[in-house]
Amino acid sequence: MKKFSLVLILTFAAVSITFAGGAAESASSAGRGRYLAGQGIIVPPEEIYTDSYIASVPYGYPEPDAPLGVTLYSSNNLVSVEGQDMILHIGIQGMKSEYDALPPMNLVYVIDTSGSMNDQDKIEWVKDGFDIFLEKVRDKDFVSLVTFSDTARVVFPSMRMDTREKRDRLKQAVRAIRPEGGSDLEKGLTTGYEQILANYREDYINRVLFLSDGTEFSSRLNLAGAQTGDIRVSLIWDNSNDLDLHVVTPRGEEIYYGHKTSLDGGFLDVDANAGSPFTNKPVENVFWADGTAMAGTYRVFVRNYDYHTVPKEESNFRLQIKNGDELSYFEGTTSRLEKDYEITEFVFKTGGALKREKALIYELASSYRAMGINITTIGVGVGFDMQMMTQLAKEGGGSSRFISDKTEMEKIFGSEFDRMAVPVARDVEMTLRLFEGVTPLETWGYGNKVFADRVEYNQPTLHLGDYETILVKYRVPKLPPGKTIRIAEFSAVYTDALGKRSSTGPVTVDIVVSDSEVPVTGISNGMVLRSGTIMMYAETLKEIGGIYYRAVEAAGNSGEPDPGQLENALDLTMALKKQILNAKMRLDDESSFVEEIELLDRYIEIIGEDIGADGVTVAGYKDSVEIDPVATIRSLSQRVGDLCSEIILGFEPEERMPVALSGFTSRDGKAYPLLAVLDETAAMMFARQSSVNLVERKRILEVIEEQKLSLTGLMDTGTAIEVGKLLSARYIITGTVIPMQNSVVIFGRLIDVESGEIINAAQTIMSRDDVGDLLDL
Repeated sequence: MKKFSLVLILTFAAVSITFAGGAAESASSAGRGRYLAGQGIIVPPEEIYTDSYIASVPYGYPEPDAPLGVTLYSSNNLVSVEGQDMILHIGIQGMKSEYDALPPMNLVYVIDTSGSMNDQDKIEWVKDGFDIFLEKVRDKDFVSLVTFSDTARVVFPSMRMDTREKRDRLKQAVRAIRPEGGSDLEKGLTTGYEQILANYREDYINRVLFLSDGTEFSSRLNLAGAQTGDIRVSLIWDNSNDLDLHVVTPRGEEIYYGHKTSLDGGFLDVDANAGSPFTNKPVENVFWADGTAMAGTYRVFVRNYDYHTVPKEESNFRLQIKNGDELSYFEGTTSRLEKDYEITEFVFKTGGALKREKALIYELASSYRAMGINITTIGVGVGFDMQMMTQLAKEGGGSSRFISDKTEMEKIFGSEFDRMAVPVARDVEMTLRLFEGVTPLETWGYGNKVFADRVEYNQPTLHLGDYETILVKYRVPKLPPGKTIRIAEFSAVYTDALGKRSSTGPVTVDIVVSDSEVPVTGISNGMVLRSGTIMMYAETLKEIGGIYYRAVEAAGNSGEPDPGQLENALDLTMALKKQILNAKMRLDDESSFVEEIELLDRYIEIIGEDIGADGVTVAGYKDSVEIDPVATIRSLSQRVGDLCSEIILGFEPEERMPVALSGFTSRDGKAYPLLAVLDETAAMMFARQSSVNLVERKRILEVIEEQKLSLTGLMDTGTAIEVGKLLSARYIITGTVIPMQNSVVIFGRLIDVESGEIINAAQTIMSRDDVGDLLDL
């Protein structure tokens, strides 16, 4: 297999700033990615929203006393004298409150009842969720219900829920909902806002809750893994016949099943019912990726290539054209009696010449937001239009959510309701300032502006008990060794529930410059290790998807993907899995990264099958876990010293705090000479710290013996915490050596005994040659 140069964010070789949070948790592309992989589909890069992946993790930030609290976490406490790239994790937490103490609410549920809501019993999820909500809603709250399919209907007009009779009527109205017809989102949203206005009050929480599984187009395109870009032409019909989509480019080149790729970048990526198994929900799709479509006139027509229905029947079809940001729809009927069914011509303009008008639903949401009426969008199932639902929530000053099953729906209507519907801070303006020549790199996400020495963020609304996460990648320049520097401060200004402009911060971050010319290896802070790993995972999935689909596109009309590109995608997948396993090992959390590892194993199976690997070979790919060591001229003692320094800098500044240093053990339980060297080095370094009161080694061994444990048992975080408590220690430090075939992983963990949190998880990965005979028994 060809070697592929892996660039991973965990080792800070790529450029990024991420803004993410509970609000983005919503249209969780993470959940959809798992679904697509389960269907044997590599997730297209444009389906991966990094902020959504980061936001899918509950980080457990401290609960603030004010409406909004901020906590900062640095990826490392120690930085190379030559400078290096690092990550800053900013946690923003909204305050919590008892539900009964919240202001009165004026709510309208706008529910998609199109035929597709029958799939997976999605409409039943909604009904069960309402049962929970009706027990939660208060007498002072107004509630209404609007349903929409081809048209919109007020099922339950806005009224105060102050009697059992009204609640029973609403429950009956919900139970009577039946899915049928199409999906006119615009009509549903317009009618929903009209119901909000019926009982609009400035001192109320005025909120539209918009539930949809998307249009039939978005559902089929998403489930088929269809791609999009400058131009997308999509065809759907409702029987097993083989219809063919044809698009003629401005150069006269025709894209269809016999010529899937045009010279100007057009590509037929989905071709349904060309062979068995046939489906009664087919889709065909032609697209040009962003920045590739040429200006000019395009012509679209449909051909009924073959009948698969018995008896033969005509095919009623629908066609959608995405021309820049504008969508057009067409309908027709075709049969073998008509060779071609001409649809339309359209003109694509590039760059600034294309007038990109905001869709009416976005204009609606934006205008009502100015009145204090916000929207929460809830994507149901896996086929909804993720980009549309996220953008709609953004324009409407609210949040978005993704619901993949009945359990999630019940949470949204029950325990998580206030987290998506009740604002505690509006118009949140945040500023990150960087000092000492530290510079931000690149940015993605929403609501931010990057300057030479600062980044400014804007968040329309932070909800009750909700959280936001900002990850910032920044570059530290060359600095004098031994110096402690303040690299950043973060502050926020917001409008609270009473309309008062308030602020929090600044909160600051300091780091220490080491004498090492080699960058610190990986992320040591436990919080950033978790978030940074997820960020790396999402960004690398984009890269894998890009390589994979370029290989497919390169197949052109031959139908044979480029094997070299496929091998590159497989190499990158395997390297990513190794990094995730490494982070999991350091966090010592069996529940962490389970779904990410499962998806990567599925990727290995999919790509392995594409390159013709047999089952035994694919199993070998999945079992490969060893990370290549980082080449360095630093000696063993220097690298262990750096590791210990990184852990020491993770301590809170307390006076003579008791610390238990359990010593290093090997994962395989063997007594390597290396362990004694590591124990001696660590003990000397920690003994020098004036703020550390080391628990005697003798006392640690006594407790271990009393509890009938072994030193290797302290690799388990729970066991280490219990031992720390018995020793009355504030912190406990454990170290582990993991010999591999060509390398050795050495890592130490600093555990807060009171909170159970892994504060630091510093590591170094060395070649076995660098430790010599210290691994010989």
